[in-house]
Amino acid sequence: MRRKYNSRYNAGIRGKNLLDDHATELNTIATYPAEKANHDAILVDIEKARMIQALESEGLSTDKINLKIVMGETVIPFAARCVVQAHQLGLTKLEVELDKSIYFIIKAEANEAFDRASKLRDLMSDNLTSFTELDAADIVTMTKAITKFGDAKSLPQLLISKKKSIGTDPIPALLKKLSLSQKYIGKIIFAYKPSLYPEWRAAIKVITPVGSHHKSLVAFITDADTGAPLEKVKVTATNDITTVVRKSSKKGLLTLYSLASGSWALRCENKAYITVFKNKIKVVDGEVAKLSIALQKVSTSGDTTPASTGYANVYGKMYNTATNDGIGTGLVFFQYVANAEETEDDGTYGKDNTPANCTHMSATAPGFQDWHKDITLEPDTDNEIDIPMDPIDDGPPAPDA
Repeated sequence: MRRKYNSRYNAGIRGKNLLDDHATELNTIATYPAEKANHDAILVDIEKARMIQALESEGLSTDKINLKIVMGETVIPFAARCVVQAHQLGLTKLEVELDKSIYFIIKAEANEAFDRASKLRDLMSDNLTSFTELDAADIVTMTKAITKFGDAKSLPQLLISKKKSIGTDPIPALLKKLSLSQKYIGKIIFAYKPSLYPEWRAAIKVITPVGSHHKSLVAFITDADTGAPLEKVKVTATNDITTVVRKSSKKGLLTLYSLASGSWALRCENKAYITVFKNKIKVVDGEVAKLSIALQKVSTSGDTTPASTGYANVYGKMYNTATNDGIGTGLVFFQYVANAEETEDDGTYGKDNTPANCTHMSATAPGFQDWHKDITLEPDTDNEIDIPMDPIDDGPPAPDA
């Protein structure tokens, strides 16, 4: 499963663990048990889809190292189930023998990894009557993973055809269902157990996966009149979540690495040149976006006033991150604009003729934390910028006197 999907799945597991830890207090809420059951069922479906993707699709990896990881990721979670049950049944020897981390398999040399996974599978199979959390199908699943690695471990490289397109895979749709389920559970916690809400939000926060750098965007920056490459042009790239700042090289090249897929904007600055904005740059994982950017030199003949950068239109909606409801009578502030914009009853706002050199906006509303954001505007464009406002957490209610 792709790393970004793994991150969302792992966030779901963290949320489930938190809910399980607070089961006693949450189960008393009438609307909660049904939502919790749906949440857990979706996670089970995702786990099954991950195994199918890994074991049946002929495309999870292209070499035996990755197949060894799949083997470990398949066997160890089943072993973990049995460790808990062995502990509860007083089967101490089995508990010790099965209590292994995934590194017990994936860090071992190929033959040793195969033997270790096989031994763990056999221990579970031989004691299947004791481990009610497993069934024969689970033993088959482990056997498939072990067999695939066993077939590949003697080869320098296993040639496997690519998996079917991610669009036909069930995992993205299941993750959308998981997000919707988390939304409703969040509303229940916010309404009935507000002191637990910050912990819930932290648990389901998706942690961006970290891995090796890969090129996402390459730009060639030149003088518009001569075509000469420009050095030390400051480029600020943002997707409204992450901001990256780099400078062009002596050859006018700018390379950005490991950008998240989506729409990005660039601001290119040099004191001797007019600032250039590039919006709606398409970034796709596994591809390299290529741009040519020409900067026009600032005129110094007779008039020292920098050229106008023009104006842009900005609009959007201010909303409560806990409920997604619009927030009325909030105030939106723009750099270089004297008066704030007040949001409508449904939370919408609009500001025409915003200076295009405005690079920062902020917002306030009673009962919510202040909001700040660095922005990039291009002259004569419409820019939709929503404003998520986090409620102020006053902490748990004071105990009765």
